[in-house]
Amino acid sequence: MRIASLTKPITSMAILMLVEGGKLKLSDQVFGDKSIFGLDLGEPSFDGKGAAVTVKQLLSHTASGWGNTGSDPMFLYMDLDGNDLIRKVLDTHRLDRKPGTQFNYSNFGYYVLGRIIERESGLSYEEYVRRNILEPLRIQGMRIGAQEPGPDETRYYSVNDMDPRRLRPSHMDAHGGWIANTVELLKILSAIDGFPKGTPLLKPGSVAAMTSPALASSNYALGLCVNKYDNWWHTGSLPGATSELGRAAGGFCWAILVNTRPDRSIQGAYFKDLDELFWKLKDSISSWPRGSSLLEE
Repeated sequence: MRIASLTKPITSMAILMLVEGGKLKLSDQVFGDKSIFGLDLGEPSFDGKGAAVTVKQLLSHTASGWGNTGSDPMFLYMDLDGNDLIRKVLDTHRLDRKPGTQFNYSNFGYYVLGRIIERESGLSYEEYVRRNILEPLRIQGMRIGAQEPGPDETRYYSVNDMDPRRLRPSHMDAHGGWIANTVELLKILSAIDGFPKGTPLLKPGSVAAMTSPALASSNYALGLCVNKYDNWWHTGSLPGATSELGRAAGGFCWAILVNTRPDRSIQGAYFKDLDELFWKLKDSISSWPRGSSLLEE
């Protein structure tokens, strides 16, 4: 199924791998003079002046603009990709506030992170993730989706919403483009969850950074939502798809994928129910089976 914004923790992992390899710093400026992209694509503006946005601010949604609202640039310019899309957004969408001062959930910010991965690695975003995350975890089926579902992919159902077949997952690659099943998602989460089993892919310091909230947001870190109970999670939402991936401090991880999205008027209650589903199931089980794990097969 389409995993929607569960893509964002995957993109964050890829960026942190580049940081560990010395290719990037979280403090690196993304646009403007002496930045990752230089002046090639233009630069963000706030209050009529150029604004310095960093890699960390993109990861934490604290660049203070380009939000996931009715004017989300990722869904305004669905015919543009790559440098053309970035130039268009920088030219027409100024930031709401000074970077680093406001949380503003941004799909576009994660799209830019995908282009940073490509620039610094020399690989396509999908290929970098495949080589550095999926292959070490023996995940073979995950891929960036297509407009028409593949033969191994579910059908998507819309409720008073955009036709899911209008979406181009390749256009959303680094912020919402992957398709996967729940076991594949749990394999990825097990690589950063800090529990004894699993195949760690990031150093402890990178996981700590990924789960430490930004100054402008008490509940969002670098690609993961977090809380004071040391629980980590992310949700996803697209026409025809909703999802949740979580790690509970008590030693549990979970993944939920659904092939529809309810009417906007009830989405808040729907996601609350989706989250409570895991906790009710966990609390109803008094003993867990021992033996081989699906994650190890």
